[in-house]
Parts: sequence; structure tokens; C-alpha cells
Amino acid sequence: FITLSVSTFVPKPFTPFQWHPMESLKEVKERLNMIKKGLSREKGVRVLHDVPKYAYLQGLFSIGSRKTAMMIEDMAAGRTAFLQQVISGREQGSYVFRKKDRAEIFPWDFIDIGISKEQLWEEYRLATGI
Repeated sequence: FITLSVSTFVPKPFTPFQWHPMESLKEVKERLNMIKKGLSREKGVRVLHDVPKYAYLQGLFSIGSRKTAMMIEDMAAGRTAFLQQVISGREQGSYVFRKKDRAEIFPWDFIDIGISKEQLWEEYRLATGI
């Protein structure tokens, strides 16, 4: 028996992929369906995956700014309009779906982790072929 576990890419701070966008929720769902459909005829293969809208929220919370904190407060107060937009896929112009420029200033840039932003960019460039 084989279990294939598939996760949605989520960019994280202090990594070379902090500049990289997430795929749209629609695209992620289509790719997951393609994988599941492609393997559905194989005996003994099970496909597990995360929930794309939760992966998006993880991305938003991990690379977000003060604006993200306000969204969390709104969600906690029961004002769920933003969450409904995420669930329905209307929040496509968001920060996590946008490719960032090399000169982008991130909310965490003031923290010294011992690796320069230039080193991270070089790793990103090498990984993506930019």
C-alpha cells in the first residue's frame, strides 16, 4: 500500500522562496484533482492532500504584515467577509499570489537571521532560473 501526501507550496519568511507567489486556489485544486484522477485506477495507492484554502491562510499568516493582523482581528470578531472571499477564490490579487520584486521590503526585514537578503535572493535566482 502506498500513500502519497501532497502539500500546497506556501512561501515562508527567511527562505529563498519568500519572493515566490502561491498558485491560485483554482489552479491548486485543478492540479490536486489531476493527481487524484491520474492515480485513482492504481490499486493500493492513496492520495492525501491539504485543503487549499487553509494553505492560502497559512501563506497569508506567514508572510503577512500589519494588514494581516487586522484581518485576523476581523475574523476573530466574526466579520468573515475576508474569509468568505478566500473560500470563494475572489481574493486572487492578494499579497501571497503576487510575485515579489527583488527590492521588495518585507515586514521581517529588520530581523537579522545571519543570512543576508542578497544570499537568499541568489538562492532564489538559482532555483527559479531568473
